[in-house]
Amino acid sequence: MNKEVLTVSQFNTVIKEVLENLGIFKIKGEITEMRITPNKGLHLTLSDGKANVRIGGYAPSVKGIDLVEEGMEVVVEGTADIYVPYGSFSLKIFSIEPAGEGALQIAYQKLKEKLEKEGLFADEHKQPLPSFITKIALLTGKDSAAYSDFIKILREHNVAIDVDYYPVLVQGDRSVKNILGALEKTKSSDAEVIVLTRGGGSLEDLKSFNDEELARIIFSSPKAIIVGVGHEKDESIGEFVADIRSSTPSQAAYYIVKQNEQFIDTVVAKGDTLAEKLLKMLEEKQGAIELSISNIEHSLNQSLELYKQNLIALERILKSYDIRSILRRGFALISKASKPIKSIKQIKKGDNIQARMSDGKFNAEVTNIS
Repeated sequence: MNKEVLTVSQFNTVIKEVLENLGIFKIKGEITEMRITPNKGLHLTLSDGKANVRIGGYAPSVKGIDLVEEGMEVVVEGTADIYVPYGSFSLKIFSIEPAGEGALQIAYQKLKEKLEKEGLFADEHKQPLPSFITKIALLTGKDSAAYSDFIKILREHNVAIDVDYYPVLVQGDRSVKNILGALEKTKSSDAEVIVLTRGGGSLEDLKSFNDEELARIIFSSPKAIIVGVGHEKDESIGEFVADIRSSTPSQAAYYIVKQNEQFIDTVVAKGDTLAEKLLKMLEEKQGAIELSISNIEHSLNQSLELYKQNLIALERILKSYDIRSILRRGFALISKASKPIKSIKQIKKGDNIQARMSDGKFNAEVTNIS
């Protein structure tokens, strides 16, 4: 036994150290008193009907503090502590969350109103899906019905989409941290779209999808996110923040399929329109070509006719200069020594000359020149 005499403050300090080394506790109870001081100090009293425990902390650092109220059953997480000056025992907490369907419903509504007021649900912040999706990152439970339903739709529609699968915990104490870790990994993936989905369930089951930190990470994602939960009647904060809200895992897959089908239909329609335009252009060009050919043929025919008339005229002219035609008109071709005589100066008296007429030739002697 330790016989050392301690002062009160020394004793309280030793106890504080012992308590801090006990680790983290999770305690469930009803909030019977709740107060936040002007300097943001948190003071709660938690009760199970048989005993009470004081809860302390710095309100802005306590996750979920703005989602709870007096009379609500909650689960707090923190470490045992003692305030040395007064020796007062308490639990210093860093998180608090509703417990039970009623408390969860109130917390859900509070968070929904808070984030909606901040604009996290506004349409102007929603990212559109890529025109054509080639790869997605799928976050859902391992071997879950949600995974099977989602993949089934993709296969049925024969879409050529790669699925980068991230099996995650979709409920339980570690689920939010697990999902956040997977979302962080998708940043280095070349997937164009992220799909976060799970089956339906109670508010307790869907608690992870109603987590404020997860909602803010979804909102700030650089890639478009589709969130789909359970059945038609189920809804979650994650869905409201997501770029695309899907009522079921199957519908999330349909969004992907429909997006690609619309893109293909648009491309086909544009192709048909382009083909029609090209056909019309070809028809117009063909008409213009046929008209040009007709014009050319007409022009050639006119030119040929003109050339023909010119040839006939030339033929007539040439015929008029034919020596035989001239001789037939009574003229004679006179030559001396086989050379044509064009001038009287080329002959003299006594020269022998030859005369050619249309019907024969004769020789003669020049007897007189005048």
